Amino acid sequence: MEADPDDAFGPGEAIRQAIAALSLTAEHVLELPPLEAAVIRDSVERKFLTPGNDWWWERLNSGTSFWFSDRRWGGHIAIPYLCPDTPAWFFPVYNDEGEVFSGRPTAIAKILEHTRDNEYALADVNLNWLLIENHHSVIFGSGEPIVSRLSEWLQRAGCGGGALEPRKGST
Repeated sequence: MEADPDDAFGPGEAIRQAIAALSLTAEHVLELPPLEAAVIRDSVERKFLTPGNDWWWERLNSGTSFWFSDRRWGGHIAIPYLCPDTPAWFFPVYNDEGEVFSGRPTAIAKILEHTRDNEYALADVNLNWLLIENHHSVIFGSGEPIVSRLSEWLQRAGCGGGALEPRKGST
């Protein structure tokens, strides 16, 4: 069995390599300095998640989940439809080192298609919405227009998901 090259390093490095391979410039996507990244990550967690160390998708205060029965489907395909193409923060959320990248969802979708990373989050820089994909290819969304757009998709054949139960301690 051939080793997955993404397993040799963390998702932050896979993202950096994808940025280079796709010839994306700082106009498209930019890695934030560690201190700024920590502040942003904390603000997103305080806005959308209950405190704790569980997976981000398990800690969402409110929102909607969505999955499609075709396992070849990936969240990177949905990003341009679900997320307004306005500045966003992009976080690897598993085996990461606290990295945060800034860019538009269309550029982030290209990076995800290249890396096939499936544990990530995108958040609007104004904290209006959050989108998470987990390792089960389930998309979770909180805030508008993400929740409305996911709710539309739930009406399609072969789709599943629904509103999340409010979390204890959520605001």
